[in-house]
Amino acid sequence: MNGMLLFAAKGLEVWFIFVAGLLVYDAQTILRRSKGDLPPDYALTHLEFSDLLYLFNASKWTRPIRKASRSPKNRRQVYNFYAFVLLACFLTILVNLMGPATGVLLLPSVQSVDQPHNASEQFRQMESYKPPTPKDGHGLVGCNADQLKEHLYSCAEYVRGSELDSMSSFVATPTRNDEETRNETGLIYLAESQEDNVHFLVFNFTYNRTRHDYDRKEHDRNYFNDFTVPSRQTLRMVSADTDKVINETHLMSKSLQVSSQRNGPAITVSSLNTNGGIIRSIRLGNDKSVTCLSGWMTDRIDDTAEYTKCIRNGTGWSSANSQAGFSIGNLSVSTAGDASNKNPEDSFSLNALVYFSDKATYYGGGLNRDAHDIECLNGNSSAPCNWDGIFDPAKVNSSNFDGSFSNVTIVEWSGPDSIYPDSRIWFEFVSYLQFGLYSVDLSFGNKMLFAHLENLEDERDHELVIDPLWTLAAWSVDANGTVDGARFPNLLQEPNVVTNTSEVLDADKVSDVESFEFYSLNLFAIAQTMSLISYESDDPNHLAVTDKTVNHVLYNWVNRRVWAYGLGTRTSRLGVAVVCTGMITVVFRVICAVYNYHHKDDAIPLDVSP
Repeated sequence: MNGMLLFAAKGLEVWFIFVAGLLVYDAQTILRRSKGDLPPDYALTHLEFSDLLYLFNASKWTRPIRKASRSPKNRRQVYNFYAFVLLACFLTILVNLMGPATGVLLLPSVQSVDQPHNASEQFRQMESYKPPTPKDGHGLVGCNADQLKEHLYSCAEYVRGSELDSMSSFVATPTRNDEETRNETGLIYLAESQEDNVHFLVFNFTYNRTRHDYDRKEHDRNYFNDFTVPSRQTLRMVSADTDKVINETHLMSKSLQVSSQRNGPAITVSSLNTNGGIIRSIRLGNDKSVTCLSGWMTDRIDDTAEYTKCIRNGTGWSSANSQAGFSIGNLSVSTAGDASNKNPEDSFSLNALVYFSDKATYYGGGLNRDAHDIECLNGNSSAPCNWDGIFDPAKVNSSNFDGSFSNVTIVEWSGPDSIYPDSRIWFEFVSYLQFGLYSVDLSFGNKMLFAHLENLEDERDHELVIDPLWTLAAWSVDANGTVDGARFPNLLQEPNVVTNTSEVLDADKVSDVESFEFYSLNLFAIAQTMSLISYESDDPNHLAVTDKTVNHVLYNWVNRRVWAYGLGTRTSRLGVAVVCTGMITVVFRVICAVYNYHHKDDAIPLDVSP
């Protein structure tokens, strides 16, 4: 079919060249008849004009000047000659554009066509500020209402726990145990998971230690890029959408490509930082304290100073400042990487305490802080402390300082049997709500339905409050319960993780626990946490859209790529302009032909002057 249309387009181009040539010939005839002369080098213009080289023929532009004189008659002749040359040049350009223009308009192109957008629901808010609830959409498969009420999340181990275990195997590194190679080449995280019938990447980014130009063993810190995690609740709806579209055979059979699309929320994890140091706590009242970690460092390449980071801890500050704990047990060190060669007496455990804090502050490292504020944060002040003022971000008077001051989630690791009881490792981050486009390609031949998250909004002005119990749900562990370390044999049982129990979380040897494998496991757990968080929504027909960020109307639709005609591109619009100009040219040629017909008996002189 396209071949026939291509021949038709070429035929129209040839016909228009013929019409344009007749117009040039008519213009020659009118010019000779009205003024009585025409130089011989213009006589064959109707045969030469279609060649683009005609535009660059200097003699065509200079020939009329020879006719110029001070007499009005000769000046009119010059103007007529130039008008004729301009007409010929205009038609030269037009006939050379007519071929591509007719081809663009006659041949269909592959176009993206959206089916009607259906208002699916109206987003209200993320449910991150409260523990997982029994409502439909919590995604903790295998758990009932009573278990969730008691915070017994081990019920989700078969599905969600297995997902976390599976994600841990998607770490791709050139040489797994070659630390030097890993530092030089970086690491690609491709953590794949599945929700109903759709697969997705939990995150996809590259981690590279050397880009920040520091020695890991010296500074005891690490860095990850920001990443965005899809919502499993939205993915379940995307999966239902794909089922409906696949059953609509008329859409599938008449399309080159079909994709199911839906806009929805996602969570971006930012300011992810890890530090090891000494912890201390200042008790201020009932469930109200200030917790500080010394040895804290930023991720700026030009900032090697060590600070002390303090957070407001406890619900006495705010109901959001809660915490939850669990542990990983049955950890043991194998000999030479042989998992079968373990000494049960060397088994140990790690404790995790998850905080959420609404406010954080810093001191030390050259920051210009008030001396009284520092005494308060050290717990040495005899005078009353203005804690609201102390946690004011403006008190950290440094434009180059890079730290998070509000809505911080911290996963704190400690070794219960360590001879260094005050040593801790903090994994901390801030979460933002963003909206993006979820898209699944349903084209024939795609055996795996893969959901892509794209077109994320640029704004990051909506920080989330994260209840720590969501982290426990991601690990599939009960509150104050224990995760079996055997679930992660490749990540926590290797010799380079912990050498022996006496060195667990040694402040001087924190890299023993702060290993690549341990980082990876925490990173996967954070991503799993963000993906599980559900959101509240309403019928879109019952609420008005009052706020762009909070009250998004969520739509779902089908996008098709089909052969179609349209004016959606600049090329097609240019083609229409060229063809319309050609139609006007044809009308003008008809007028000239009629004029010449009525004056066919008039004599036509020929100027043969050089």
